[in-house]
Amino acid sequence: MKANGLNHEHNSRRILVIEDDDALRSVLMEELTAAGYHVIPAVDGAEGAQKVLQSSGSSSFDLIITDIKMPRMSGKGLLAVAKEHCPSVPVIAITSYGNDLEFLKPSQTGFFSYLRKPFKMEELNTAVQAGLRQGGG
Repeated sequence: MKANGLNHEHNSRRILVIEDDDALRSVLMEELTAAGYHVIPAVDGAEGAQKVLQSSGSSSFDLIITDIKMPRMSGKGLLAVAKEHCPSVPVIAITSYGNDLEFLKPSQTGFFSYLRKPFKMEELNTAVQAGLRQGGG
């Protein structure tokens, strides 16, 4: 079954969404929740890092989606925390800055993939499904 272009296939999958733009964070949460994922929001990298550090065992994340430019901690900083504490969890970067695309080469940075704002929900769907497949989902 599909809702808003995303598949209802992994109801128990936990996705951490870290985005400082309230409107975009809400849209991401709505889309992913409608697809059947359990979405945990964070308003910036520092809050996201705290949630990564607090997650363990059955409450760990299956996927992380993070903005790059945020107050208190950048997406690159969050990636470092995630790679240290949950190295098998894919991290998808989202950015509105063209210059960020220079360093967003997954083989060089550790990000699974990236989405450039504005992106279509189909792009989100593709990235999420690919990330979950790589992460063991």
